[in-house]
Amino acid sequence: MINSYEIANAPSPGFVSEPSGKTNPQNQGAIPSNNSSSSAPTNLLADMLPKNLIASDNSANNAQFPLRFIAQPNGNVTETKSTDVPESSLYGYNPLLMFHFVERPNMGIVKINDLIMGQIKTYDSLTNILENSQYWKDLPLNDEIVLRLNNAGLHYLVASVQFSNGTAGIYSSVVKVEPDQSSKSNSDYWFDQEQDKGTPFNIMEPQDIGNIMENPTFYQKSSALICSHLSLYGFKICEEGIQSDPNNESLNSFPVGESNSGGDNSDDNGDDNGGDDDKDNNNYDDGDNSDDDSD
Repeated sequence: MINSYEIANAPSPGFVSEPSGKTNPQNQGAIPSNNSSSSAPTNLLADMLPKNLIASDNSANNAQFPLRFIAQPNGNVTETKSTDVPESSLYGYNPLLMFHFVERPNMGIVKINDLIMGQIKTYDSLTNILENSQYWKDLPLNDEIVLRLNNAGLHYLVASVQFSNGTAGIYSSVVKVEPDQSSKSNSDYWFDQEQDKGTPFNIMEPQDIGNIMENPTFYQKSSALICSHLSLYGFKICEEGIQSDPNNESLNSFPVGESNSGGDNSDDNGDDNGGDDDKDNNNYDDGDNSDDDSD
């Protein structure tokens, strides 16, 4: 059971230039001394951490996710000055990805602790935002992995990267998943055929969304970023849902009920996608989910 979903200040839209190149493997650079690792000033920490997390696929797409929050081992969480929301692309329902940094970190990097991803679309309730997302834990950096996605179209993505001194950087932006087949089922069929032929894939299995509560900081800050990204594209469910709830006196939290696994929500999303409502609220192409509309 997820009890609350904190909403913080939303970043403003903006754009940054396209990154290029890849980074060297993990544990790059010197680890700061104990005097600076847990209580370093915000500007120093921001200079020490890479400004963008990059997701490269096997179609030469380099999606970038700016640094939004810095969580220190002593519990302090600070917001960066980044307001850019670059819209990048990834290819396929089963993209072969490598998460990495172009910039050389000034401390060792360990892994992606948490990653949450979901569609930019209208939702029936605040509860559905998390219940219709996908959530992963403990993803490697600088290694090829596969995330088996439920839908095409625009998605929010929020990731928390752990560095070797205990500091975590929370990165986020919007990414468009470009379909590689006419439907998810067709894509899954060809992907499974490749596996049957012996092609090795490092498939990351999604977690139950309820496990996000194991990292309260990520839960709270990712919720703020998700609501911000939805609002940027015209979906005001976070603000409208709370204002219409007489039990909530502020924008601090909203209830989220029993979650599903975040896995098979294509059918649940079908009625919400591709409708006239979505097109009126914003001018993007939902992508979208051929499977969702196949009922």
